[in-house]
Amino acid sequence: MKHLLKISDFSFQEILDLLILADRLAKQKKEGSLPQFSGKTFALLFEKPSLRTRAAFESGANDLGIMPTTFGKSEVFFASDGEERETTS
Repeated sequence: MKHLLKISDFSFQEILDLLILADRLAKQKKEGSLPQFSGKTFALLFEKPSLRTRAAFESGANDLGIMPTTFGKSEVFFASDGEERETTS
């Protein structure tokens, strides 16, 4: 599985495929026929606080029946003493 951490990790074709998938899902949402992933959970990791981005991702997850769990930088990447706790790799 490839993680979307930075856009430069993806080829032009992979980005195009992602946009085509997004368009297809948008049409399915409009028609009320989105695939459902009920019972699934995923984690959202945010390095910088962003209310709009967080709300958009959580809303999209809920549309698919997914329960999102959100973590900020202080919760995942660094302890209060500056020591690294966990990594994304």
